[in-house]
Amino acid sequence: MASDTGFLAKFQSVTFQLKGIALLVVVTLCFIGFKGLSGMNNAANSLEDLYSQGMQHTIRAGKILDKLGDARSNLLLAQQHDPTSEVASLHDHPISVHFDEITTALTSLHHIVDNEILVSDISGEERALVNQMVDVLDVITDDGFMPAMEYLKNNQFSDANLLLLKTINPEFKTLSQQAERFLALQTEEGEANYNEAVDNADRFMWTVGGVIALSVIVLFGLFAKIVFRMNNAITEIESTSTSINKGDLTRRVNVSGDDEFAHIADSVNTLVANFQSLVKDTQHSTGLLANSASESAVVTNQTRECVGSASADPDDCCCNPRIHCHSA
Repeated sequence: MASDTGFLAKFQSVTFQLKGIALLVVVTLCFIGFKGLSGMNNAANSLEDLYSQGMQHTIRAGKILDKLGDARSNLLLAQQHDPTSEVASLHDHPISVHFDEITTALTSLHHIVDNEILVSDISGEERALVNQMVDVLDVITDDGFMPAMEYLKNNQFSDANLLLLKTINPEFKTLSQQAERFLALQTEEGEANYNEAVDNADRFMWTVGGVIALSVIVLFGLFAKIVFRMNNAITEIESTSTSINKGDLTRRVNVSGDDEFAHIADSVNTLVANFQSLVKDTQHSTGLLANSASESAVVTNQTRECVGSASADPDDCCCNPRIHCHSA
């Protein structure tokens, strides 16, 4: 039987196929583990981006609106300290309390915008929007709140109120709209990060599911092939060995291929063929021996007859070898 060489011959080996199954199981488990770790890492990164970028900026945008509202509210409360106002007597604290609150709110606003948002990793649209907020914040601070507080310190409550209406309120509205737009962008970015995390999880599930399904199909195919091969080979070897055991030396193991079972079949067939040849040689030798024994028996009988005749006729040349017989 001619044997194939190379990878095809190795692949036909049952041992090689079993090793391949074990290797495939190990590779599949390693791949699933790798994809699991990478999927968890991607999910963690998405959550980190969602928290560090989206949620933090959302919180900062909310703080901008809160601090801006605090500054404006305290400016309105400071105007109620006008001695001509009916509610001035209700304030049992100095007006400087409101000035301190306004200064603190404006300082926090500048810190949030300049030192937290601008230095972070934001998109081009977000950065352009934040730069606009910086410009408006500078205007509302330098041309609005700071002069208004000076007016209030000098008891110029009407001028402070006029500045509030003409400068602070319009800029306040603009800055509020920009902050709300920035908040909307952060919400959209958060949704995008969440959707990306969901997509990563879906891809992970599909990838792992596909690999598992493919591995199961390949493993099932290899197992089925090996089991089918083993069953056929064992059945054929058992049937042939039973026939040989009953004396049928013409029977051969019919297992094709180039794997271990085919090699076993070739060895068994060679052994049976050699044994059959030995039996034939033995039968032939036995036949020759039987013929020789038969001829010896004939000669022995003739010799015995001659011995008996020699006593009656000693000159019988056929029975007495010392007498030479001549033909007539």
